[in-house]
Amino acid sequence: MRTLVIQGDWLLRRSHYSNLKISVYDGMERSYLGGVVGFMDKLRQTLTSHITDKVVVVWDGAFDGWDKYVQHPSIRAKKEPAWNRRYKAAHAHHSQLSSKEEHELHILKQRSLLQSILTALNVRQIEEERSESSDAIALYVNEAITVGEDVLLLCREHEFFQLLGERVSILLHDDRIITAASFPAAYGYDPTNDLMLRCFIGMPHAGISGEPGLSLHHMLHFFHGLKLEHYPYASLISYARKRRLEPRAPKTYDTVLGASDIVRRNSKLINLKSPIFNSELEQEKNFCLYSPLETSDGERAVELFEKHGLRSVIQEDPRAYFLPFQRIRLKEGEYALFHEEITI
Repeated sequence: MRTLVIQGDWLLRRSHYSNLKISVYDGMERSYLGGVVGFMDKLRQTLTSHITDKVVVVWDGAFDGWDKYVQHPSIRAKKEPAWNRRYKAAHAHHSQLSSKEEHELHILKQRSLLQSILTALNVRQIEEERSESSDAIALYVNEAITVGEDVLLLCREHEFFQLLGERVSILLHDDRIITAASFPAAYGYDPTNDLMLRCFIGMPHAGISGEPGLSLHHMLHFFHGLKLEHYPYASLISYARKRRLEPRAPKTYDTVLGASDIVRRNSKLINLKSPIFNSELEQEKNFCLYSPLETSDGERAVELFEKHGLRSVIQEDPRAYFLPFQRIRLKEGEYALFHEEITI
């Protein structure tokens, strides 16, 4: 079975800001729909180009990382503006919103519509209020590959390089596929070293800092072993201790040796082989992996498109528009039938 796993908020936001001109006006209010259209176009294109049996879209919770960063106030402080912006967009009057908050409101509305459309198209979804999509995706993928699923990830790629393996590949936005085998030629290092590298340099987009003065370029330039094969942390530290004693040794070696606290912290926060999760997220993962869906014929998706003015936007018969989802419906139906047979 081949499963397409999508980082929902990443693709929706990317699509929204790339398609701001796509909107409809009902005489009272303008509704932005570029996020929905862009997301659906990318999903349809992927289903058409790559044989897929199952689709899972994973969303950030409204307070993603709430539990994860409770003991890390500096990171939590970077997350709070996004939490507050989402909350205000969902609850405040339109006139009280800043420009950023208005966009957040438009994204939240599109998110809700998109989730309804995806449900009608037999797409599975995971969302837990306090969990980050990265941990939720890792939790799903790590178990899915043990029960026979091959996973294709459509995501913010550098966040998930550490998951690459025999059964996990990543679909880039330009439709190229990165595998564990093709990764070194594309990025210049062995993918099994990605987690260690991120522990040193951090994940700035997620508010997780690295050791000041270190970058991916620095690490690859001064530690050539990272490029060739798996390079254990102990070997890297041993090499740095040896090189720092040489005359006019670059400061990078001392910086690496002084980064143990940052590395220790980051190894817990960004290790997707051991993601941070709660019981609610585990239940969501289990449902997506093992529970049959009550499949839909897609008519509800057609109704939603017409109700929200999307028919005029796509300029296509919705029934033809949704054809790429036919295989998903058939495969989910087969799984439901199989599940029913083995439980009788």
